[in-house]
Amino acid sequence: RAALQGHMPAVGAIDRHRAGVRRRAIARLGLFAVLIVGVALAVTFGGLIDLDRDHLQREIRDFGPAAPAIFIVVSGALGALFVPGPIFAVAGGALFGAWLGIPLGVAGAALCALICREIGSHMGRDAAEELAGARLGQLTAWLDRYGLLAVIAFRLMPAMPDAPLNYAA
Repeated sequence: RAALQGHMPAVGAIDRHRAGVRRRAIARLGLFAVLIVGVALAVTFGGLIDLDRDHLQREIRDFGPAAPAIFIVVSGALGALFVPGPIFAVAGGALFGAWLGIPLGVAGAALCALICREIGSHMGRDAAEELAGARLGQLTAWLDRYGLLAVIAFRLMPAMPDAPLNYAA
């Protein structure tokens, strides 16, 4: 028994290691949050995007038959940068009419969700796992089982922004 105790790290060392892992995880998640919020503020208040309807219609017409695909890519990418989703729903209808605008808006929202999921999984997933542990695994299993219904339910909630929900998922 004494020989085994000599090979086991002290409880204090284990606690210090866990605290260090936790601090690094919080720092990575903090950096991720600062990056996402910084980009969102730059897009929202920095004038990086011209959302004038006439300007958008001229730009869309210039793309000709590729305009619907361009709209999906742009709305997905800008949605991931926290441009509100309803803007693209309205823009899709205004630019393409309701019959084409609605499916294009849905496709853009799906692309936004995919972009946010990929960014979140590569930049914040490991840190979130270190902090949440088994709870994150349970949430992931729940989302794997009910993912589509859960996302639809969250999408139907008023005032629930798309991008934060996508990043969290």
